[in-house]
Amino acid sequence: MKITICSYMMLILLFLLPGVNAFAADSTTEGEIGSAAVVTDVNGSKAKFSEYMDETKGGGLYSDVKLHYDNDDYFLKFKASDIGYKTEDYQLDGGMYGKFKADLFYNEIIHNITTDARSPYMGIGSNTLFYQGASPSQNTSTWNVFDYSTERKQTGVDFRVDLLNPFYVDFSAQSEARSGILPIGANTGMNSPGNFIELPAPTNYTTNNFRGEIGYAAKPVFAALNIFYSNFSNENHVLYYESIKSPLLDTTTLAPDNDYWRLGFKSSVQLSPDTRVNVSISNARSESNFDLLTSYLLTGTTVVNLLQSPNSLSSTAFNGRKDIQNYSFVLTSNPVSYLDARLFATYYKTKNNSDQITAVDVNNTTTASAPGFLFTNGLFDYSRGTAGIDLGFRLPDHFHLDIAYHYTDLDRSRDDIPETNDDVYSAELRWNGLDILLPKISYQKLQRGAGGPTAQALTDNYGVDEWLKAFDAAKQTTDTYKASVDFFPLDNLDLGVAYKYRNTNYPDTVLGMWSRNTNELDVYGGYAIGSFARVDAYFDLENIKTYTFLRYFNSTSKDPNPFNPSYVNLNGISGNTAYNWDMALKDDTFEYGVGLDLYLMPKTLTLRLQYDYVNSNGNDDLTYFSQAALTALNPAANNSNIDTPDYDDYRKSAFTFTFIYAISKSFILTTGASFERYEYSDVSLNNYQYVFGSGTSINYLSGAYANPSYNASVAFLTARYKF
Repeated sequence: MKITICSYMMLILLFLLPGVNAFAADSTTEGEIGSAAVVTDVNGSKAKFSEYMDETKGGGLYSDVKLHYDNDDYFLKFKASDIGYKTEDYQLDGGMYGKFKADLFYNEIIHNITTDARSPYMGIGSNTLFYQGASPSQNTSTWNVFDYSTERKQTGVDFRVDLLNPFYVDFSAQSEARSGILPIGANTGMNSPGNFIELPAPTNYTTNNFRGEIGYAAKPVFAALNIFYSNFSNENHVLYYESIKSPLLDTTTLAPDNDYWRLGFKSSVQLSPDTRVNVSISNARSESNFDLLTSYLLTGTTVVNLLQSPNSLSSTAFNGRKDIQNYSFVLTSNPVSYLDARLFATYYKTKNNSDQITAVDVNNTTTASAPGFLFTNGLFDYSRGTAGIDLGFRLPDHFHLDIAYHYTDLDRSRDDIPETNDDVYSAELRWNGLDILLPKISYQKLQRGAGGPTAQALTDNYGVDEWLKAFDAAKQTTDTYKASVDFFPLDNLDLGVAYKYRNTNYPDTVLGMWSRNTNELDVYGGYAIGSFARVDAYFDLENIKTYTFLRYFNSTSKDPNPFNPSYVNLNGISGNTAYNWDMALKDDTFEYGVGLDLYLMPKTLTLRLQYDYVNSNGNDDLTYFSQAALTALNPAANNSNIDTPDYDDYRKSAFTFTFIYAISKSFILTTGASFERYEYSDVSLNNYQYVFGSGTSINYLSGAYANPSYNASVAFLTARYKF
């Protein structure tokens, strides 16, 4: 099948190029053919080692091809790699200069998530999961074994015609099919209250994209009208699975089908030799329809199927629709020799015209005349306007100064923080007075203002929004400093260092994130020792600190105010519980590497040695401001032993040695081996259990992302011929 794809692509382009003559005197033909034999031995997680590689079966024979034909009239390029594997890629480009151009491609991408996952369910890979017996077996050795992985196949073509110059036509089509199994979580509170289960969900997506553009390109005017259409379809809209405690079916929804259209216009006008205006306008619409007949509501421990209770929903079908407007205007100018200027303005707005479905909360049903609380889905919309100016100055003594100011106003249909506005100031100074030295410094300041919660938000959730601020929209101040120097003192020596510091504060936040600080340092260099060797090395360091202050309270205490005295009722009479706590999250990462090329036989035999190491250490420091709350949590708990030292920790090291033998300018042999170790530790995955809990609250996991550590050895031999 793979060779058929390759041959098909070649035949298509040869049909488009009837005038190609491979023996023309003014033509050139060149290419490259390579093949690599790879053997891998993995102890541990094969999925993590080969996350985006098709090497889970111990290696293989990989090949690639490159061909290029060119003459005064025509050109043709072909590339193929990983032929026959789930990472294969084919590209074919060709055309006639000034007349037309065609691009075709086909590729596959695999994503290995977990091999040898386990589930008590049968029917894995379908949209109906069931088990044998009255309840799932807790003996995991009897569970079904499968792999969490997805495979994506993309096919596309782009064709541009310039025969009617200055007019042109450009159109493209692309199709993507994605299949496999992905993990999803479900709280089976419908038929099995209080249980969590991890489910293997089928993935059978198809996305088709079509784009067309017709334009006019001749100085001083460029104008084009374009249209884009995308269709997404999913074979399975609902995943049915047998409840943990009963033979009834629970359901969870999967991605719905949707359609997207966009009509756009873009234009550029050269007003003068030094000034140009660019305009872009588009309108788009996204639509999706979904059947709600399989939705459920729970009253006590009884499942209410909405098919049997038609009054529970105002409609059993949901029609989603969103309209989008997008405008962009840019003016670039070079009014004087030492100044480059850019002014821009953009506007983006959505209008949500989806259905609003009203549902009855049957948990609060009292009488037939008073059916309980009504809930209606909200329709989220937002508009964003941005304007700014960028100025670049060529200063005396080879200095360059870039300064900018950008302003953004964002309005959203959101009750907690409905409006934000950003002022962003930035400056960068460079000097290129010497070819051997390139220093650069920059500074950026973001000042974000945020509107307060709406009256509706202040009445909901016991007034939580008066205190809690979501960091994505809260008022903030961010300062970013950068400095870098590239130094080339000798022809055989290059050095560089770069540093970045970012400090973010949320001054109006009482409950939520207060601050986030980041430090980054990069050092790199290379030195050639005559014609005998070359050494390259690097060192990177990143430190991230985040501080969050929060409060716990329940529906009985109804006390979100962190300034009220903290209290915990240990007697359990009223259940009133409220206390403050915080979290200081630290993430320290450093990595380094060194590479050495030894020219054992100059221009013929080279030994390449490479070692890389990365270490990331996360730590979650928790503090309870109430010892009574700690004691209630665990009599042995204190603010020292509740911390999480294993928070997304990992170490990875790799050593590779390679012999490169250039038999001739056209034929090169390469052989070598690589040794890699990856160790991961996180509180959520350490001491992994497929089944945990007791009594009526037994939970089932399937092993997704579990045990990712591995040791791997790889041996390889490659041959490459150029012509």
